[in-house]
Amino acid sequence: MLNRRFTGACLVTAMLTTSLFTTGPAVAQAPLTDPKLAQVVTAGESIASLGTPAVLDHGHADLGPVKTDNNLDFLVRDDSAETPTWRHLEDVVFQVHDRAQLALPEGKEFNFTGARPGDPVWVVPQTEAQGVVWLGWNTQHPSITTAADRGVTLEFLGAQGPGKFSLFLQAGGFAQPQVLWNSENPNVQQMWAELNTHTHANWVFTQPGVYQVAVRARVKQLDGSASESTKILKFAVGDGTSTAEAATAQWAGTPPEQRTTADQTSQEKPAQQSNRVLVPIAVGLGVLAVVLIGASVWLRRSAQSRRQQATRRVSGAK
Repeated sequence: MLNRRFTGACLVTAMLTTSLFTTGPAVAQAPLTDPKLAQVVTAGESIASLGTPAVLDHGHADLGPVKTDNNLDFLVRDDSAETPTWRHLEDVVFQVHDRAQLALPEGKEFNFTGARPGDPVWVVPQTEAQGVVWLGWNTQHPSITTAADRGVTLEFLGAQGPGKFSLFLQAGGFAQPQVLWNSENPNVQQMWAELNTHTHANWVFTQPGVYQVAVRARVKQLDGSASESTKILKFAVGDGTSTAEAATAQWAGTPPEQRTTADQTSQEKPAQQSNRVLVPIAVGLGVLAVVLIGASVWLRRSAQSRRQQATRRVSGAK
């Protein structure tokens, strides 16, 4: 009985401390229920020359890391024409027409968007919609699948625009939205994409206008080296927003490539940031200590009970 009780207590402790200590980027991989997500990316696909402007306002497109001349680049695979073409994000504007406008559903589960139920929002959707750009990401280029170690980390470094921006996955049914990126959160936000995956999510903008979304792709390679590429995605949201204005928009303030995962909001004090790490550790150790103390007390009481029983038996024998 002692072994069973103590083993069970340790198992509970292990489960609790595992849930407390496990951290890392969100795993962003939507279920492959849409047959349109099945695709093959080949090494021979063309890459447009830098300086070739393009406006993507309909059809399929994927963000993705590609190694060119042994350097990592973060591009977009334009699949809106018959032949896919990889384009430099410096040259691309994603136009989100008013036909992409939806009313935010009732309920609190979408409060993270910064809009209220019933408010109009512009959505680049998780599932393809006629006449609306369908933007996702993939980790399928052979230059990545043959060189990267397991997957790619995508980091949201911030957004600038007239309203709020968020990116989320919706599994369907009554599942809660999985928030991946949110401009209301000032911290660097990471998500992990396994190799050979293709994912789409909902890109939500709360107001029309020009938006800039800063994203970094980070790849750890099989040889142990690491590389990264930071780009700014430009969106012209709403029919009245000029794509030319979006194309020439400049990031205001500190360049996003200077941000790191340790760069948290300036309103937080360093001690508060440290507590975010130390509190889970303290809680985990506290749970372990309580269990061990409880087991120790149980052992002492059990031993004391056995001694008393032995004493009574000896006294009875006399």
